Amino acid sequence: MSKMIYNEMDDDLRDEYDLTKLTVVMRGHERERRRLERRAAKLVVEIDDDLRARFPDAVAVNSALRTLIEETKST
Repeated sequence: MSKMIYNEMDDDLRDEYDLTKLTVVMRGHERERRRLERRAAKLVVEIDDDLRARFPDAVAVNSALRTLIEETKST
């Protein structure tokens, strides 16, 4: 069994390719596991239409909830 020796001439990747910008594409079970982890990390809550007028986005909802928490702590 012979050892493979790295030779620069065998490297056919062009110099202009920046390897630090390449992304890793996961496939199969690993991809599904990561998708489920990301999904579990987010909490999605559906709010009623009348509340959407007062809380148009996540920032407004989070701000209101934090204010409510602070108010209930002080009482």
